[in-house]
Amino acid sequence: MIELVGSTRKRRFGLDKRDRLPEFCRKCDVRFACQGECPRNRFLRTPDNNEEGLNYLCSGYRMFFQHIDRPMRSMAELLRHGRSAAEIMRI
Repeated sequence: MIELVGSTRKRRFGLDKRDRLPEFCRKCDVRFACQGECPRNRFLRTPDNNEEGLNYLCSGYRMFFQHIDRPMRSMAELLRHGRSAAEIMRI
């Protein structure tokens, strides 16, 4: 397993996954959550400058992650204060 994870091929895959993201993705406010998702799904063109490499699930991911942003921040705040994240259900 260590050989697989540390292999040159695996490392190149990881670096390519990061380095081949279109500028549209690199500037995205929810990139921290999806990281461009799987490269095999990156076959659309970006809406800003028609660059190749946009994930076909991008619009759905963006809507989802933007939708859950406030509740996730609230849960994190609850946890920081030693409370249960499940308290979010009452808020």
